[in-house]
Amino acid sequence: MISGDVKTLIVGCGNIAGGFDVDQGSWPSTHAGAYKHHGKFDIAACVDPDKKKLEQFAANWKVKHSFSSIYEVKSYGLDFDVISICSPTPFHHSDVCEALKLKPKLIFCEKPLASKYEEAVDIKNMCEQAGVLLVVNHTRRWDPKVIELRNDIATGELGEIRSVVGYYNKGVLNNGSHMVDLLLNLFGSLNVVTAISAVNDYSIDDPTVTALLDTDSGLPVHLVASHASEYGLFELEIIGSKKTITMRDGGLNWSSRTIVENPRFKGYKNLTKDQYTEGRYSEAMIGAAENIYNDITRSEELLCTGLEACEAHKICCDLLNMALVNSK
Repeated sequence: MISGDVKTLIVGCGNIAGGFDVDQGSWPSTHAGAYKHHGKFDIAACVDPDKKKLEQFAANWKVKHSFSSIYEVKSYGLDFDVISICSPTPFHHSDVCEALKLKPKLIFCEKPLASKYEEAVDIKNMCEQAGVLLVVNHTRRWDPKVIELRNDIATGELGEIRSVVGYYNKGVLNNGSHMVDLLLNLFGSLNVVTAISAVNDYSIDDPTVTALLDTDSGLPVHLVASHASEYGLFELEIIGSKKTITMRDGGLNWSSRTIVENPRFKGYKNLTKDQYTEGRYSEAMIGAAENIYNDITRSEELLCTGLEACEAHKICCDLLNMALVNSK
């Protein structure tokens, strides 16, 4: 049981650690912002090998202790309940290895969990063996609108789901893992049917892939790639027998269309114009912090663990490998 504030270490002091929230509004998008907004986390220390970035982060978030490596933290003798891993993806595996030596209760790791699937599984297994909880930041798991949508799909509010289309860019692992995790959360297990192209719009090792998947029930799921150099894109369209619903702008906005009688052609039906509503994606990081706090204080179920992250990672790697083969 935690007494007092949750002692927290943030490893990596870039944008997702806290940079995106400097001089921003009330809804946090980062680890530090979410912890501060929550009010029950004490960001006691931060780590980054870049001295300038480290000092700026510590000043922005009023962090008492700052270190160039996790090894330095260990030698200082500090204890932590939660460690956030916000370093670049290639360093996640080694950083989690070092972080486990500090014996936290929970590690909150950025996605993707690792550069390679084998490393992601190893991270999950290491945390399990150490008795340390692992949470992965597939942020929409904590989006109240997505939670509501999941329930609506399960209870038939959209009718029978006919097809699903996800639009994304900036890497099948980097951003595609968010999309795949969202699809797994909403529709359950996914099977890769084919992947037909790989667009190098983010990294030569992490292209954006166009693909077709399906669920165990045969629901077709399309992934459509765009190019990140032109604009950011993360949208999901769900076609149901009663209505359609579309996540827009990454979840900041939503639209839906319902069935009406066609006013011109008697006996036919069509869909209404899009009805727009504001999303609640801005609340997701606050939800993540609350879920973490509630888990370590009263064992609330975590909404995105290493198990879910590895499942998404495996599908992304399968998509990438198939796309590379089919592109030859």
